[in-house]
Amino acid sequence: MNLVPIGYIRKLHGTTGEVQCQLDNDLFFEADPDFVILELDTIPVPFRVLDWRSKGNDVLLQLKGVDTEQAANRLVGARTSIEYAAEEKTPSLTWQDLTGLRVVDEDQGDLGRVEHVDETTANTLLFLDNGRILPIHEDFIITIDDTTLTTHYTYLIQ
Repeated sequence: MNLVPIGYIRKLHGTTGEVQCQLDNDLFFEADPDFVILELDTIPVPFRVLDWRSKGNDVLLQLKGVDTEQAANRLVGARTSIEYAAEEKTPSLTWQDLTGLRVVDEDQGDLGRVEHVDETTANTLLFLDNGRILPIHEDFIITIDDTTLTTHYTYLIQ
């Protein structure tokens, strides 16, 4: 479980067990979690979020099983976390990253290895080790397999 601290329970809000969580960041709004984890006596305890709404930079939480002032009062001061996994961004490739890869056409087979990429012309060009020059566009590429060092084209390369 990847717990990320988001703030702490600052105080009660009303008489129905709703609590006000002071936020240290905006991750709560980004994640819109089903659960918050409160640190109670140094133990992480999950609570289902039944409802929430923002109040300035804070969030008002209605938690399952917390429906009285007495129950909510026990949560005041508790560090609050959520389970959060930021979406991993796949690194974007540049045309220069194709240098060294083999170019394989679905009809013609192996066309050669990319020795140089020229991006100075209107069309980006691949210069292969056998003297061939190929225009390149992202629509032409089916896959790039860096484990076998192969680039697969659609019409020129598989």
